[in-house]
Amino acid sequence: MNSMRRRTASALHFAKGKFDLGTVAGHAYLSGNELQLVFPVTKLVDMITALGSKIQSLSALSSLLEKYENVYIGFQFAK
Repeated sequence: MNSMRRRTASALHFAKGKFDLGTVAGHAYLSGNELQLVFPVTKLVDMITALGSKIQSLSALSSLLEKYENVYIGFQFAK
């Protein structure tokens, strides 16, 4: 993306049928014909950490993720 981009607040809601994982606040960056959507992975880290205590294969991943702060995941789209 080039340096001339516009940022707006956005939200991503995770739900499928009976499962509702809630809403995650994030940001959308728009520049020309490109769009980036980024969201903090805090809730994902919390969920993996909780499952890591019950599922042995996730315990290493959860201990690794606990070492990081302010991690974002996102998507980039272009026309």
